[in-house]
Formats: sequence, C-alpha cells, structure tokens
Amino acid sequence: MTAARCRACRRALRRPSEDGYGPVCRRRLAPSPGPTPGHTDRPEPGPGQTAIPVPAHQPSLWSL
Repeated sequence: MTAARCRACRRALRRPSEDGYGPVCRRRLAPSPGPTPGHTDRPEPGPGQTAIPVPAHQPSLWSL
C-alpha cells in the first residue's frame, strides 16, 4: 500500500485527513484571521488613577 500524500504539495502524510491536505498546506490555504483589536478600546482611568503632571521642560544639572 502506498502512503497517503498531500493534495497540494505531494508530501507523504503520517495521518491522512479527510480533505487530503497536510497540516502545513491546510494552514496556508485557510483564510487569514481578521485584524486584532488595538489598544484604542481601553477604558478611561477611574478615580485615583490620575496622570503625574510633567512640566514641559524639566531642568537638569546641565541646564542650570
């Protein structure tokens, strides 16, 4: 009996699947997942979580 082969790349398959594709070709032919959500949907900070005010120009020893 000959070994089962992938329909796309003809590699020998250890465990043949019903669709005839190997794991690498199945992932390649699958539709890509949608974009991942960004960090724009972060909730507003609650009370007590305020930002530290930073001056526009913080003096250093070199500027004195």
